[in-house]
Amino acid sequence: MNATLPFGLSNDEESLALLSDTIASALRSHEEAPEVLWDALSREIGLGGAIISEQFGGMGGGGGALWVVMEALGRSPTWTPYLASTVLGAGALRHASGALGEAILPRVVSGEVVLALAYLESGRRNAIQPEITKAVLQNGAYRVNGAYVGSLGLDKADFVIFSAAGPGSGVTLFCVETNHPGLDRIGYATIDGESAADAKLSDMEIPATNVIGEPGRGAELLERLVDEGTAAACAAACGTMRAMIERTVEYCKQRRQFGKALSDFQVLQHRLVDMHMAVEQATSLSQLAFAKLDSPALERREAVSGAKYLASEACRTVSQGAVQLHGGIGTTEELAIGRYFKRALMLEHLFGGADYHLQRYLEASGLKEIPAYAGADGAVEQ
Repeated sequence: MNATLPFGLSNDEESLALLSDTIASALRSHEEAPEVLWDALSREIGLGGAIISEQFGGMGGGGGALWVVMEALGRSPTWTPYLASTVLGAGALRHASGALGEAILPRVVSGEVVLALAYLESGRRNAIQPEITKAVLQNGAYRVNGAYVGSLGLDKADFVIFSAAGPGSGVTLFCVETNHPGLDRIGYATIDGESAADAKLSDMEIPATNVIGEPGRGAELLERLVDEGTAAACAAACGTMRAMIERTVEYCKQRRQFGKALSDFQVLQHRLVDMHMAVEQATSLSQLAFAKLDSPALERREAVSGAKYLASEACRTVSQGAVQLHGGIGTTEELAIGRYFKRALMLEHLFGGADYHLQRYLEASGLKEIPAYAGADGAVEQ
């Protein structure tokens, strides 16, 4: 078993262990071929349905299953559309019952279609709720104008879920096919080999049947989707960091300097311990965030942002340590550690970096600053 099982998220450890091993086997077989890998994960083992209800053909797994999936996927240097499609895109349809979910979710489970979520507007860094993109109700249909940037996986998606301000003072979520008239996409590669797209919405006419949930009441659902995506990114980061540490330990045992293996030098052992402790701390808070995903919004927000703050800090600690201990070859594309470094950099800033989530955590918890605590020697530390 490769993935770390989530403490307190499920009583069915045997099923989670089997899920972890199945994913790990698929990753070993198809690690270097993204298209083949996703086909194997979705069509052969049904990974797209791990957290989707059984009524849509899924496995009906909860937070424990999502943790195992994301932590296991984080161990592979090859990206898949799972986060963008199943967690974010399908998440909107899972949480809002209706005909759209009944029509699309079974196709997500089978791997037939890929979804994406668009919510980031240009110039409004990390802002979740839309202001620029607006929807106006005219003659029973919606006319939408606006733009979104940095939408993960949108360039390859078959459907896009996006938000718009309106009608009135609310927020409405829509689901349309990506070839819908008035929707233009500009795709590009991200630093870690994944892809994203900017989207321009020009006089899009959208039928009322394409609304997710209730019109004007999508703000809470949108924030929940982003929180779930953030927690999933934390789990993926933990998997990525563990993979980096495993490869670094192996390299330090093999590489010799001054007649000794690097792993024999105490100062390097201390560096590896620091990296390991950073991952363990990030794992603990990330699993707490998963356990709080169904809690009231403020409690969920506090747990998720606390976890993302620590995961982002850990990503920097572990990735920099891993590359430095590998020496010059740690930055090369040919070596897996170089690709993991870029993955960790992406996950560090995805859904907001450490500074943003520290501020969000403080606001949610009602604190003005990080509280001081007594260290092991009794001294007060900050």
